[in-house]
Amino acid sequence: MGTPTPLIMGSATGYTFGQIAHFVKSLRATGYTGDLVLLTHDLSPEDAAAFVQYKVTAVPAEQTLRQCGDDFKYRRFHGRKWSKLHRSYFSVIDHLPLPRPTRDALLGRANRLFHHIACSRYSYYLEYLKGPGKHYDQVIFADVRDVVFQADPFPAIADVELGFALEPRHYCYGTGTPDDAWLKKLYGESEWETLHGKRTSCCGTLFGTRTALITYLEIMCREMARLSTTIMGYHGFDQAAHNFLWHRGAFGQPTRFENFDGPVFTMGTAKPESIRRNDNGELINEDGSVIAVLHQFDRHPELEEALLLKWSEAPY
Repeated sequence: MGTPTPLIMGSATGYTFGQIAHFVKSLRATGYTGDLVLLTHDLSPEDAAAFVQYKVTAVPAEQTLRQCGDDFKYRRFHGRKWSKLHRSYFSVIDHLPLPRPTRDALLGRANRLFHHIACSRYSYYLEYLKGPGKHYDQVIFADVRDVVFQADPFPAIADVELGFALEPRHYCYGTGTPDDAWLKKLYGESEWETLHGKRTSCCGTLFGTRTALITYLEIMCREMARLSTTIMGYHGFDQAAHNFLWHRGAFGQPTRFENFDGPVFTMGTAKPESIRRNDNGELINEDGSVIAVLHQFDRHPELEEALLLKWSEAPY
């Protein structure tokens, strides 16, 4: 029996291939030959051809009511008048004596219809891993727009059951970050205060085995269904749910990757003077190894310009 094919999966809805070329081309240039699956909306013929060229599998994602143009219906279900009914829908489904697959399917359908893709993507990931993705062993979920690859990330996570990438050490709850606002809005002032000084993990890159990630996704999807009337149509709240559940022990003890000591550099708020390069200009860890995944590279304008120029012109 050969080595199982790895999977990288992300959401590219709303983007043309040109807007995500850096993600796809840089990944393929590392020598990664595994599968790449992206959620999409209505690919143009040109983009569909590029997906075929770079061996990208497109999985269609539904549009929310707002994106479909039915703004009145969306606002009606999102408003206070209907919030109790909407909340009851998720609660009733969750407590009906239904087979687990049926209940999960109904919750997932509602998540996909009402939630921003940043939150509903977890439902798509779960559906894929339980269906077409049954044969995968190791899986990475990654943001697409602000990620570029310098090396194949899978060798560095060969023994990782579930892995999270941490934000820089100075980026903690209680320091006025966007994570503070998301957590406070979703869980309230008192819960936010209990996490003051706690580290944050960025849910934009997740690693692990298919089995561990299915468990993670089931927990996340059920939590976002429970909180649906708060997060409907908005992005960012998946980050709050992810961190709240992590600090409450819902995900067990995942492997935590620090910046400069693992396969991911979560670099949005990293100090420019902390960034190190090798003789080839690649960003490196403390031990000199090349960092496989650069996440949030677009927060550093000079680096963003250089990387986008490099991969827009790359022939890969």
